[in-house]
Amino acid sequence: MQLSVVLWLLTAPLAVAFYPNLESGGPGRQDYTDAGITEDGILRAVATFMEKYPLLGRPAFSPGQLVNLSPLTPATLFKEYYGGQVSPARFVQAIQKIIEANNELEIYNPNDSQYYFYCEKFQKGMAQIQTDQSGMYDSLQKPDIDASSLESAWLHAGFALHIIQKFYSNTNWVEMEFFEPYRHLVDPSSKQFPIVSRSQPTCRDCDKTPSGSSSQYVCEDNIIVDRLLTSGYKRDLCPNQSEGKCRHGGQKDLGQDDPPTGGINKETSDPALSPHHKLHQKAGQLAIKATADFFIGPSYGFLDRLGPDKFRKFFNLEGYSVAFVIDVSGSMGGEINDVKTICIEMLKKYQDSSDAPYNYVLVPFNDPDYGPVGITRNIDELQNMIFKLRANGGGDCPELAMTGLELALRNSMPRSQIFFFSDAGAKDKQKEDQVKILVETTKSKINVLLTGYCETRRKKRSPPVTSRQKRSSSKNIFEQLAEFSGGYYVQTQKGALANVLGLVEMALNAAPVKIFTAETEDQEVSFPVDEMLEEFSISVKSTASVVNLVVQQPSGTAATVTKLIDTIMHKAVEIAPIAERGEWKLRINGATDTYVIDISGKSLLDFSYQIMEEANGYTLPIQGRPVRGRNYTISIRVLSEMDDITIEKLLIFDENGKLQFQRKCQQTSHGKAVVKLEFPLTPSRLGISGRTGGGLNFTRVHANLISTEAVQVLRKVGESGVLSPGENTTVSVLVANEGNGMEFTFEVKDELGLLKDFSPKKQHLNPGQNITVTALFEAEGIHNSTSGMAIYSAKSQTAYNYVKIPITVIKQEILITDDEAPQYNITSYVGKCTADQQHSSDCSNYAWGFDFIMWDEGPTGLLTVQASNSDPSPRCSTLMVNVVKQYNCSIRLNCCSPSVHLLMMDEFGNAKELLVDTTIPITNGVNITAVVLGVVAFVLLVLAIGCCVYCFLTRKRQLV
Repeated sequence: MQLSVVLWLLTAPLAVAFYPNLESGGPGRQDYTDAGITEDGILRAVATFMEKYPLLGRPAFSPGQLVNLSPLTPATLFKEYYGGQVSPARFVQAIQKIIEANNELEIYNPNDSQYYFYCEKFQKGMAQIQTDQSGMYDSLQKPDIDASSLESAWLHAGFALHIIQKFYSNTNWVEMEFFEPYRHLVDPSSKQFPIVSRSQPTCRDCDKTPSGSSSQYVCEDNIIVDRLLTSGYKRDLCPNQSEGKCRHGGQKDLGQDDPPTGGINKETSDPALSPHHKLHQKAGQLAIKATADFFIGPSYGFLDRLGPDKFRKFFNLEGYSVAFVIDVSGSMGGEINDVKTICIEMLKKYQDSSDAPYNYVLVPFNDPDYGPVGITRNIDELQNMIFKLRANGGGDCPELAMTGLELALRNSMPRSQIFFFSDAGAKDKQKEDQVKILVETTKSKINVLLTGYCETRRKKRSPPVTSRQKRSSSKNIFEQLAEFSGGYYVQTQKGALANVLGLVEMALNAAPVKIFTAETEDQEVSFPVDEMLEEFSISVKSTASVVNLVVQQPSGTAATVTKLIDTIMHKAVEIAPIAERGEWKLRINGATDTYVIDISGKSLLDFSYQIMEEANGYTLPIQGRPVRGRNYTISIRVLSEMDDITIEKLLIFDENGKLQFQRKCQQTSHGKAVVKLEFPLTPSRLGISGRTGGGLNFTRVHANLISTEAVQVLRKVGESGVLSPGENTTVSVLVANEGNGMEFTFEVKDELGLLKDFSPKKQHLNPGQNITVTALFEAEGIHNSTSGMAIYSAKSQTAYNYVKIPITVIKQEILITDDEAPQYNITSYVGKCTADQQHSSDCSNYAWGFDFIMWDEGPTGLLTVQASNSDPSPRCSTLMVNVVKQYNCSIRLNCCSPSVHLLMMDEFGNAKELLVDTTIPITNGVNITAVVLGVVAFVLLVLAIGCCVYCFLTRKRQLV
């Protein structure tokens, strides 16, 4: 990254609350982080949901049976719920996306107080929660929720949870000893807690630690307000603050030494970073509970508001899809018949197993037609939809293949299997980048089965290539997509499709893992088979030679295999059950050639990863694709039901599967590790190696390729894609050229149709040069809330990158905030209570009181007032005075209550205290004033007598 871009990212002050993740350093391993809080809260919510909604035909769970699993992890939860080998990878993907969104605010909104509850900005914080909550729900309102809708919902959920979690580390809710989360944050209809006025002092100075450290304070009892919400102030983020306001505190707060010194944050257990570090654990636990309640809170959480079907969809609990994208041009009649019979027969074999897909998607296409998309959970209905396909038209070549794939990816579940059938090329190649973005987002695999290929209008069939060098430079668009997604690519002859449809059966796997994948000339390959593999399959495809396989067990004997594909140049076999564990060998008997080898299996031992980089003092997830030559942190997470898995190395393969280099892993916590890495120039695939609890070696390889680019697209700090109906807004990104001088084409697309224009469209960028691309969005004709994604991209001849930004239309009333407290003026007092009246047994027979007016200059002027104890509340009437609503109030009490503490609060929770105290204290039932006067009179009397005696004696001496 060029220096100008670094400075552009880091111009905002550093904000802190719970640390975003363990990768950022700082917090101890036992500290709560945004990532840990989010995952723990989601796990509790989903476990509770699963207890309430068991699978059809499965026995019910007892309360706490899943919530109290130890350990409660995605893998243990899925195994218990599904009762078999069902991978939690799709669920983990949803969690990871929500966490990434949560962490993103540390990059793009580090100085916006409403995201952190600094400066007592409670109203803006709660309005922002409502905005993101609404955006999340609006994204899920369509009948068929597609991949883009899910991503938008995940982003908004992460944003909302970030703000909710900060409430517990940055306010005094924990100090007020509340044991439940503040419901009003996510349920505006619930009771609101009063917020201290901006002028009222809230803290006293803290004492320095005995060690004399200049950065640590003892701040156990420094808050001086009770039953009023307050939060910490930071010097760089909270201008014009009143005297006596609590500091945020800690070494990262530049104002911690300003009076009142110290602070109140509870974001870590380190006293140097968190003055209220002793309350960190309680704050973290409340944040986890609040996160769970956000999803399953009775009547107000996600589950009760949107229902169980959308809850399952949101968390990817439904399983994977099998999608068929079928070219229905005239020459495809035979292939369609094979899909009708062979594929349906395979699917029916698995329909009652844990490996069965959740649903089936059918997308027909040719040119100029495509669709409609068919979606069903019933195999017979799928079969009927395929029977209705008619191969006709399409007399020219190529077809709208990319459009068909795009529709399949958008309408399938994440991590699905897409099967593409055609005998032609793609007419709409301009959509390739969109398809790749969807692959990166959904992690789905595209499996291509061609019975021909053409790129001309005359539909010439391309013969199979015979040279690895030629293959490398002439891979067609479908082969590239299959490789990019980690799927299979097969090109066969007309009429021979049935011989390779075993690929469909290989893909029917609820816990798919990849052990080895490579394009190699080696004819002998060793690979580990660990005890957590339930079964595995081997696919070997040559470019020109006859393929014969021998699979050898660790003992040296040949394994018993089941043939799935058996053609001259392509063999695929399945090994199930597995008789021996350890180091296996694959031998290919045949001529020297280039072989495409894929070894995949079924296992609950897998891994996920995040690509992260330094930003604003933290290590945070990147958006888009990594940049060539940049240093990144790879965060690795093992997915396993076992807790004794050791990650030893990160493996980096090139696009052909050749191991480029490996790095030792640094463990950060159980099942997690990090590696510092500079990505190579060529596309890469990541894998891990390690040892199981049984001492066996294992390897796992991630299916998707990682493309590195020479251009970066960055969302601008502090900009918001939120607008109200009828309004417009602009959202900008920064495009930075990290490679050679090139002409770049910029593009902005939004699914809501709100985009009016953007500029520039094109620009030549020299090495190191950057440019701002600004788009105008207008909610013209929009009357309801809605939310979607906008994709900003930059493309040259050799580079492509993008960033996604949520665009949300929200009703104006949600955005209205008010942080001004009510005002009052006492106009008259009525009655008076003497000391005797206050303390006599018949004090209730005597009365006193006062009259006052109160008003609020907020949007509505609505106020409530009540006594803070058991005293009666005032009686008030209203009238308009200069367009401001004025409340004329009176309160009458008896002399048993000589003081009253009133709390005035507007509809936004802003509160003002009114304390009137007429108490006259007594000692042992005696009027103190009378006692004091009596003592004074007695002393004066004694002095007078003394003076008289003195004068008498003096006079007597003189006479003598």
